[in-house]
Amino acid sequence: MTTRAETVHKVTAFVTRGEGPERELLVFRHPRAGIQLPAGTVERGESIEAAVLREAEEETGLTGIVIIAALGTVPEAMGPDGRMITTRISLRAEPRETAAGIDVTLQGKLIISELGRGLTVRQIRDETGYLVEGGYAKIGYDLYEIRGSHDWVLRETVVGWVPQEAITADVQRHLFHLRTTGPTPDRWVHHGDVPNCELYWVRLTEDPGLIRGHDTLLLDVLAALQGHCSTFRSSG
Repeated sequence: MTTRAETVHKVTAFVTRGEGPERELLVFRHPRAGIQLPAGTVERGESIEAAVLREAEEETGLTGIVIIAALGTVPEAMGPDGRMITTRISLRAEPRETAAGIDVTLQGKLIISELGRGLTVRQIRDETGYLVEGGYAKIGYDLYEIRGSHDWVLRETVVGWVPQEAITADVQRHLFHLRTTGPTPDRWVHHGDVPNCELYWVRLTEDPGLIRGHDTLLLDVLAALQGHCSTFRSSG
């Protein structure tokens, strides 16, 4: 019997301050991965609302944040072979639990020995279909050099095996409008999961130069953030 793949839920936080034409959006510059919105993965047993507040606080350092509205839910654009890791798991050199683990080196220094829940990978296929053996699926984890908001250069693909139930193509992203409840700096540096992230505010009338994917999400909800409608505009 085939087991139904788990749905992974993701959240994106559109944090604003101010009103009317002066309303601003909070973004951050990742030291290696471009300009982004606060976002992340809903943990098992966690509500979606709790997750978006947690991710916003973890990635900004702000504590006075409240939810204004749920803006909508969209399927994550995964591509035909795109998959998401459902649980923390080691990447194996061969399709069995006792096989050697494969470490992933990020930026030449940081080494991770496990793939975390919410990480995007590719399921690998050949001319006969997806490569599956003994309940394990062969996947590739692509490492990119991000040179601009849309200039992603594939640097390396780390290939290995994970249990089939540890990947899914069913990913839903929940979009929320949040606001701060007190004064905030115009610009600051936060040392969260990733150190040296620079946060700052941009007017909603400006193009913040968001990375690929985040830019289209902003377009989907821009009218709602500006107060012109109550829900998101689906890009189809």
